[in-house]
Amino acid sequence: MYLKESPITPIRQGYLISLLLCLCLRYIGAYVLVPPIFDSCLFSFLALTGVGIMLFDVFTENTLVYYKKNLFLVLFIVFLGITSIVNIQYGFFQNIKFIIWTAINFFILYPHGRFETEEARIKKMILFQNILIIFWAVMTAISLITYLLRISIIEEIRENTWFRLGIAEGRLFGVFVNPNSASIISLFVMLFSLFQIFFRVSGRLPKAVNILNVTMQFLYIVISESRGTAMIFFISAVVLSFGVSYSKLPYSTFRKICVSALISIASFVLLAALIRGIESLCEDLIKLINLFLPDTTEWKASRNILTKRVDFVENNDVSNLRFKIWLSAAEIFQKKWLFGVSPGNVVTYAKDVLPNTFIATRGYIRSHSVWIGIPLYTGICGTILMFGFFLKSFVKSLKFYIEKGLKNVLSIYTLYAFIVTLTWIYGLVELEILFVNSACSFVFWTSLGFVRERVDF
Repeated sequence: MYLKESPITPIRQGYLISLLLCLCLRYIGAYVLVPPIFDSCLFSFLALTGVGIMLFDVFTENTLVYYKKNLFLVLFIVFLGITSIVNIQYGFFQNIKFIIWTAINFFILYPHGRFETEEARIKKMILFQNILIIFWAVMTAISLITYLLRISIIEEIRENTWFRLGIAEGRLFGVFVNPNSASIISLFVMLFSLFQIFFRVSGRLPKAVNILNVTMQFLYIVISESRGTAMIFFISAVVLSFGVSYSKLPYSTFRKICVSALISIASFVLLAALIRGIESLCEDLIKLINLFLPDTTEWKASRNILTKRVDFVENNDVSNLRFKIWLSAAEIFQKKWLFGVSPGNVVTYAKDVLPNTFIATRGYIRSHSVWIGIPLYTGICGTILMFGFFLKSFVKSLKFYIEKGLKNVLSIYTLYAFIVTLTWIYGLVELEILFVNSACSFVFWTSLGFVRERVDF
């Protein structure tokens, strides 16, 4: 542990649980019906509470030990402040929110277990698992029901704010506000349930419930047609099949590698065939369901819902405009390569300096890639700091696993190291690690902190 027992540990634990639950609320599609002032007040309260906890930690004995060990993170926060000041003519207060939530990720979520014993840390991570498993199981079950009933509701609530329920734009939203962000959590929940099945729960009923949950999450990932999550799904299947077979096969090292590689390739092909089979089955199932739907105007309209994503059919860009966003981000980076444009001023800066770029004309705030977002928002200086931190974490963790041996490390640490790796790869196509306040970033930073706490112990 980095520090001695903190007197506000119970407050810190309550804060983490409250934050996770509130972040889950934001994934509910109906949450957009709530007045924006409610969301602003709720998360402003959480942000200020987080600031209070961090200020308390600053004056806690031996807190400097933690900051010295994570100097990259401290300097990155300092540099976020510098880049916000450098770009102050394009806005400042929006960047304050980014700085606060980034600091909460770095100094509350990431080091969440530094005051606790290993047993307490594991117990807390299991609690986070259970919260996500229960919440996502309920939400996914309702979403799949909306798919079977062919429910499709799309309403503009406010300017640029849409309420979607069921099937929209040729894909399953269900009761989630965004199928892309929801499906990556579904993948995490699948891994959590598999972990529970093999390492935590006993008895037929708990195992059966978790198996049902794995099935529901898998179906939602397939039907929601999130390409980013699909990519991570295939990577998970290949890595898991290789790792499990390598650890179980009683052959020489070279032969185990060869056989495990073949098994990984086979698992990739089988998964692709399974997904294609499910998609075909869903199309046939919908035709069958249409025969039993009420013969009313409303249901007739729902019978004609597209079964393929609109952007798959009408757009030849396989990246769904990501390539254009990234090329536009590269143009902006060339102008502001040292300090970046700051997270909150991308569009304002682009419209002022590069009005003909894709980001300026389309108003895209998100870079849709953390790997692109870091240099775009913070320039080369912030990029060196952030990637330096991640490289240090990777090297130390890899060294730990090599020295200890995979079989000698508790399975829960391997699970979260795997989740961290998957999320980092997912950052190639989504901005779900930095500059966001989401359940995915919560899982990433708490998981990374959990693994690093064991590695640094």
